[in-house]
Amino acid sequence: MNIPKSLLTLAQKFPVPLYVVGGAVRDFLLGIPGGDFDIASSLSPAEVIDFVSRLLPEYKIDPTSKKLGTLKIAYESDSFEYTCFRKDSYGSDGRHTPTDVEFIDSVELDSFRRDFTVNAIYYDIKNEEFIDYTGGVADLKSKTLRAVREPDLVLNEDALRILRMIRFACSYDFKIEEKTYDSAKKNIDNLASIAPERIRDEFNKIILADTVIGIPGAHVRGVRMITEIGAMKYIIPELLLGIGMTQRPDFHKYDVYNHILAVFEASPPEIRLAALLHDIAKPIQMEKYGNMYGHDKEGGEIAQKVMSTLKYSTKEISFVKKLVENHMYDLNLAAKDSTIKKFIRKNEDIIPALIELKRADRKGGGILQTESESALRLKTIYEEMKASGVPFTTKELKVNGEDLIKLNIPPQNRSQALEALLDRGAYDYSVHSRDEAMKFLCSFRENLKN
Repeated sequence: MNIPKSLLTLAQKFPVPLYVVGGAVRDFLLGIPGGDFDIASSLSPAEVIDFVSRLLPEYKIDPTSKKLGTLKIAYESDSFEYTCFRKDSYGSDGRHTPTDVEFIDSVELDSFRRDFTVNAIYYDIKNEEFIDYTGGVADLKSKTLRAVREPDLVLNEDALRILRMIRFACSYDFKIEEKTYDSAKKNIDNLASIAPERIRDEFNKIILADTVIGIPGAHVRGVRMITEIGAMKYIIPELLLGIGMTQRPDFHKYDVYNHILAVFEASPPEIRLAALLHDIAKPIQMEKYGNMYGHDKEGGEIAQKVMSTLKYSTKEISFVKKLVENHMYDLNLAAKDSTIKKFIRKNEDIIPALIELKRADRKGGGILQTESESALRLKTIYEEMKASGVPFTTKELKVNGEDLIKLNIPPQNRSQALEALLDRGAYDYSVHSRDEAMKFLCSFRENLKN
């Protein structure tokens, strides 16, 4: 393995064998450029701290979990997560955190506390040899994902391992060993005890699975597997309502669920979540009203609820909600150019993403394979506005707060005045000049008197 010099120095001075374990070893054996290095040995955290502080004082140590025996060891820009060999005991609720931890000196026992065999291969840095007690190397060669022990035990210890199983299988194009898959399906309801943010983090990785080593369609396989295994009810349960719900055959080849996945497949990474949520309200609208009108606005509300439950940030929720609410904007091409320009000005933060979502939505229909006219129009107008120097924020205007004071515009109306100027400037380029902007503000002030 290509071990960083700082880690090699650490291993050579370490009083016991020091191992790299987990993803870095797995990826090396697969011929994939490595990332983070997780390391392990039989030394307890206290012993590591004592050793490093005495013999390698230039290395910094940050204890991250006293109970789990984990430390962060850093040297300049290099950073490694150290874990003492241990044996974990868990409760029966699948909550991930061990109820009892015993530090041990056996690499073999440590390997059997891990999740899957391909993640339980060790590399002895000093002796330059791989240690494999679980059959991980053979499973890598056969591209098989298998639990290190009896699958029920492994997956019940931490139910999130079910989603990790899906992520690894899809990201690396592995098949899942039958007993491991069946166990995951049987124990799926243990996901109910997992913190929403942990589910969110795994889900985020699954919907980007195709970006890990470039497996085409890995992200779609991941979402389909989430549904098939029964985990979707803990992530986006509303998505299941679209299974079997037909749509207008002149626009849609697929039912709602498969259309959503087709759009998802055609979407770039930054809009994947919005793609999964864009038509989420269609089944609900159909049940309520007998049609799907208004599914865009209702979908925005559902997207907000789903993402809030999964503890996404306010910024992430706002971005996706706006995309879902506006994915039908100007679909019939009836809006005036000036109206579209005002819309673009107010929503510039989502415009490039909205264009991509509209394109993917057209492609995901499975019927019309031409470019989305709505996306093309939005893109053309947006590019023209950018090229023309249209101001999108008050900082870009040729006037400022002092001008508003000089014009005697009341304090309570000043933000409104600048907003009105931005709106006008979106389609009337004459007010981009300072003189015309001042004239507009004078007119605004006079209108306040009427």
